[in-house]
Amino acid sequence: METYREAINERIRRLRLVREKYLKDNNCEEERFCKLVDIPYIGILKEIESSTNEKYLNNDRMKKIADILGVSMTYLVSGTKTAEDMARPEVLFLSQIGSMIHGRRIALKSGTKDKRKWFLLHAATRLGISSMELKRIEDLYKSALLEDKKILKKVNDVLGIPLKDLEESLKVSFPRGDERQKVLDRGKELLVCLVDSSGVIRQNKFPAEISDRKYEKLLKRIEIELTLLK
Repeated sequence: METYREAINERIRRLRLVREKYLKDNNCEEERFCKLVDIPYIGILKEIESSTNEKYLNNDRMKKIADILGVSMTYLVSGTKTAEDMARPEVLFLSQIGSMIHGRRIALKSGTKDKRKWFLLHAATRLGISSMELKRIEDLYKSALLEDKKILKKVNDVLGIPLKDLEESLKVSFPRGDERQKVLDRGKELLVCLVDSSGVIRQNKFPAEISDRKYEKLLKRIEIELTLLK
């Protein structure tokens, strides 16, 4: 079984979602992103990110996309990091299991006559989960299902993604599990870890059960830590 290879369209989607959700980059919200890279409307962006519309990916627009996503053109096109990329936040280059699942489903949908088989609803049914849960996973939100080895095996069986790739991606994917947290603040936790270490150290700063008052205090503490680390 071949190792999973990320396509350009999925790389664009993953980077945009990571910047929007974890780095709180408003420029990567769909509407704003479209304006900045001269894409007429959100529907075309969705087509680009699902590999059904490549005519908009000319050199000029790709350069704009790379600049907004904070990576080199080389990385955007090939997935190979350059010296320029080495100075970027590591979170931009971490494999995301949700993106991997989405990318393979879209690739299978594009490469078969029976496209209906790989629509979100039908794919979710074959995986034994709800379509809403599959969409959350593909959109890089947290899901306790990703902790279930039976689900990973099902993803392997249905989508053909090697278990090794899924497990390796899961080690660095954010977020995962069912910790109570605000999704946008999960990236702050990761950035703190990256500044403190040359590698990626996963930390659970958000307990599963915590009062709203304590939760807000925890967020303020992380804000202070980030300020001190700058």
